[in-house]
Amino acid sequence: MLHIFIGYDAREDIAYRVAAHSAKRHCSVPCVITPLKLDSLKAAGMYWRKHRIENNQKVDEVDGKPFSTDFSFSRFLVPHICRRHGITQALFMDCDFLFYEDPMKMMNLIDPTVAVSVVKHRFTPKESVKMDGVAQTQYARKLWSSLMVFNISHPDCNTLTPEVVNSSTGSYLHGFEWTNAIGEIDETWNWLPYHSPTTRYAYENPKAVHYTEGGPWFPLYKDVPFGSAWEAEKRLVTHEYDKWSQTLDIFK
Repeated sequence: MLHIFIGYDAREDIAYRVAAHSAKRHCSVPCVITPLKLDSLKAAGMYWRKHRIENNQKVDEVDGKPFSTDFSFSRFLVPHICRRHGITQALFMDCDFLFYEDPMKMMNLIDPTVAVSVVKHRFTPKESVKMDGVAQTQYARKLWSSLMVFNISHPDCNTLTPEVVNSSTGSYLHGFEWTNAIGEIDETWNWLPYHSPTTRYAYENPKAVHYTEGGPWFPLYKDVPFGSAWEAEKRLVTHEYDKWSQTLDIFK
């Protein structure tokens, strides 16, 4: 059984559905896919972090810095949720992903001794805005937290309590200051259009595309690389999706 948690923002509902569909369609084992919906996390008493709006931009009250999505901080609640359910390993990913291959191929290569495994991007945004006009912020280890495999039994993951997640700065959480035990995942599992290398790989397509600056569900990004593949996956997602998609009850 593979547990996948996907960041959820109502503005990108279709992105979530396509990402979930592509992961489950390619997965070789049964998987439970759970959206990190902020309303549900708040109702369960796990999330109370405050923010304000300045010029249509969300600004975090803890460190006064802008952030772009509803799951910017809630992703770090995954270890806490998993401990409550006896889950020992889980995958988190942003909603703007498209899987081309079986995620279990990635999971089978994870170092079992580390707290978390990520693609260690060296990413410097070219633009100051992304997606639908939100700010593109700079920080250390940027995008490392967009795809994370958590080893829930590692003691460093125990530090990510709701109290810590709701009160820590973004740099502490996204900069992985809570652990030194960080494993590495090959970049082909978090491939960035316009940024990730293309020539050093012998195969034609990446294993998972991450439309970090904007995907084809936004009008200005219709022509993004691998946008046609995303559109093709979207056509496979129907209204029946929610009926066969198994999710975790985070209230238990």
